[in-house]
Amino acid sequence: MISLRLPKTLETKLNQVSKKEDRTKSEIIKDLLEDYLTNYQSPKNAYEMGKEYFGKIKSGRADGSVNYKELIKNRVMQKHKAAK
Repeated sequence: MISLRLPKTLETKLNQVSKKEDRTKSEIIKDLLEDYLTNYQSPKNAYEMGKEYFGKIKSGRADGSVNYKELIKNRVMQKHKAAK
């Protein structure tokens, strides 16, 4: 058994819904809690939220943050070759 205190505004809304639907407050709370727990998903961390986008901007390469020195070196060399 669980006992809880509700803010006055929430308790008032719960009373209104209970009367309107002709259901007990306990039934409504049980249904809402069951729905919440059934649909609950663990929050993703920052990496999980962005992993599909990492390394995909502009170049489409996923190794840009690891090989950035080599990539810059190659671009500079290509630019100098094109200028000659």
